[in-house]
Amino acid sequence: MKCAVAVSGGIDSLYTTLLLKEKGEDVIGIFGIFTPYLNRIKNRIIDSFKQIGIRCIAVDLIEEFEEYVVAPFIREYLNGLTPNPCCICNKYIKFNLLKKKINELGFELFATGHYANLVKQDKRIELHKGIDKQKDQSYFLSLVSIDDFNGVEMPIGNFKKQEIKIKISNRGITPPINSESQEICFVKTDYRDFLKTRGIDLPGPGPIMGVWGERLGTHNGLFNYTIGQRRGLKIPYREALYVVDKNLEENTLIVGTISDLKTRECVVSGVNCLMGFESWPEEVMVKCNYNMRETQAKIELIGTRKVRLIFDEPVNRPTPGQICCFYSGPRVLGGGIISGE
Repeated sequence: MKCAVAVSGGIDSLYTTLLLKEKGEDVIGIFGIFTPYLNRIKNRIIDSFKQIGIRCIAVDLIEEFEEYVVAPFIREYLNGLTPNPCCICNKYIKFNLLKKKINELGFELFATGHYANLVKQDKRIELHKGIDKQKDQSYFLSLVSIDDFNGVEMPIGNFKKQEIKIKISNRGITPPINSESQEICFVKTDYRDFLKTRGIDLPGPGPIMGVWGERLGTHNGLFNYTIGQRRGLKIPYREALYVVDKNLEENTLIVGTISDLKTRECVVSGVNCLMGFESWPEEVMVKCNYNMRETQAKIELIGTRKVRLIFDEPVNRPTPGQICCFYSGPRVLGGGIISGE
């Protein structure tokens, strides 16, 4: 079977390609060019795959990446949200536009180096966690339409990262990019610097207010703070203070104590159901950001593709714009975007 592997130059997609080739698949590497930097290194990637006997071609998606990932990131950030562009890229670019490109080239199978699993159950595809708990990437795939997983394989979902490093080392192969990918690929230093390169002036200092209405100090720009932040506030107070909200209209940072930061509810919009909502259990496990431990919550449908989470135990207030991923055991039920409501 003709198979195209989305390659990044890193160890995970490299091993995915080798694994499929060793299984006897007719394999080619597809290097998606999403940014000018990737365009500059494309020949290095193509040459490195040539040395291990695998043809690799580059697909230019810079304009599409700008339209579907970068521009929405800027809009949401300026609206006070904290977006997750990796999830958006998977939804619109990697598993949609890039996949369509390889289908046009005549490849029946599309493979990626994600630490996750696609499992067939009664002619239905389910997205499951990868077995490496430290590297599981199912969270980042929760916005991808279930139909876009058709014809997709994730061969390393049942491997641990350390195993793959050893296997690549034993083959005497060095990945062309021997480092972990960064969280936001199009931001090379700091997202504030990135916005400045786009000619965007971020609002400056403003008041820091306690949730009880008292002015406590002056912040140095709302975009320097995130919900739940404790360090850097520089406010002497009898208890530790945390960022609990931001008021963009009044350029005001709102802080409170740990009890003010906690919540029992959260609204998630634009929910992408990987399994029909009617089949979801009454209680699910959720992650409201990638680093959060899974937390149990009840789900209440409150609109089209919109749910309210009621946590069993108080949690730190989720950050608007981040992704919420819903789990039932190893299965991913879906994902959505945390609302500011």
